[in-house]
Amino acid sequence: MSLPAYWEVAVAAALPQTLTYKAPQGMAHLLEPGLRVLVPLGRRLVTGYLLGQAAPPQGFAARDIADIPDSKPLFPKELIAFFRWIGDYYFYPLGQVIKEALPSGSALTSKVTESPSASSSKRRPPVKSVR
Repeated sequence: MSLPAYWEVAVAAALPQTLTYKAPQGMAHLLEPGLRVLVPLGRRLVTGYLLGQAAPPQGFAARDIADIPDSKPLFPKELIAFFRWIGDYYFYPLGQVIKEALPSGSALTSKVTESPSASSSKRRPPVKSVR
């Protein structure tokens, strides 16, 4: 049985639809619905939640899932239909619904920060950090 190459991901951002991402090389066996993942969205990494397998995208190349911070799902796959219902009923983005349903502090984001250069007068390039 081959492992799914593409996954439907609800990102914790104000997007009305889910997105399709590709499983990283050699990590497909770690993925399952309910897992929190970090995915690229524009120039930053945002928290996403795996919802299930997705069909290969048509007309564009899917980006890779950047990181899998958890070893176990944060919610059972049986809740996904309930989360979808809430999002449809309240016209609220699915990723935001899941984020609000989980305990606070479970969302990860990245930001670009400037490194302090107290010992050197040369400016360093921005450093990407994940918190």
